[in-house]
Amino acid sequence: MNTKRNWSFLLSLVLVFAAFSVHGLVPNDDDDDGVLNDDDGCPAESSAPFDRDGDGCVDDGSGARHVEYWGAADAVVTFVINDQGAPGVSGDSDLEAVQDAFNAWTSISGTELAASYGGTTPLAVANGLDGINLVTFADASHPFGLTTLAVGLSTSFETPTEVDGRLYRPGEIFDTDMIFNPAFDYSTSGAPGTRDIESIATHEAGHMLGISHTAVRSSTMYFVLPGGLAARTLEDDDVAVYTKAYASATTMTGASRLEGIVNH
Repeated sequence: MNTKRNWSFLLSLVLVFAAFSVHGLVPNDDDDDGVLNDDDGCPAESSAPFDRDGDGCVDDGSGARHVEYWGAADAVVTFVINDQGAPGVSGDSDLEAVQDAFNAWTSISGTELAASYGGTTPLAVANGLDGINLVTFADASHPFGLTTLAVGLSTSFETPTEVDGRLYRPGEIFDTDMIFNPAFDYSTSGAPGTRDIESIATHEAGHMLGISHTAVRSSTMYFVLPGGLAARTLEDDDVAVYTKAYASATTMTGASRLEGIVNH
């Protein structure tokens, strides 16, 4: 089985990401996109890059920064947080900061993917194949770089793959995890010498939802974490790419678009 594990990490000032994969075999699927021939709306092309609704056609809103996606069957992404929370942070402000990070994305107007907090768990170590979307400050097994603040990891498949009776299309996310580097101190108050949990989590949540880095320095998804609390708030670039990925049908129908041919 060949899985794809996408990694996104935020260095002490920076973030990154990566992937690993699983090979399956689906009969009667000539273009190998996980949609059977009789149900495939675009049988002459593989919809593997981005096919959230599973109709066999590349989604209208797909783009280069959508490296993976949550399928329409996962209308709600449930995540849990290790019950140890962030060392040195009192109360539940660390748990609330992570929840606010996911909400920053899923509350974007005109989008249809939701996130749900599933509570705390004693599970501390991330596993890309357990189907549990874990946020943890206690996973010391991950090989962090010296300046890496956190990683956002997601597991998808390079070919159509069946897991527990469900067929996952190429690029469709199966599992995702957020791991904070235990070597750093974190806070929710912006205290000197600490890293802001909500800022980091908002960036990594973007990766967990299938979005890659941007070249726009002011955006939350830029690979270097901006100073202060700026990354808590999404910028236009962040909103635009997420909206393209998870726009409602009404939003897509009313969207402005440019069409044409580039000659060179």
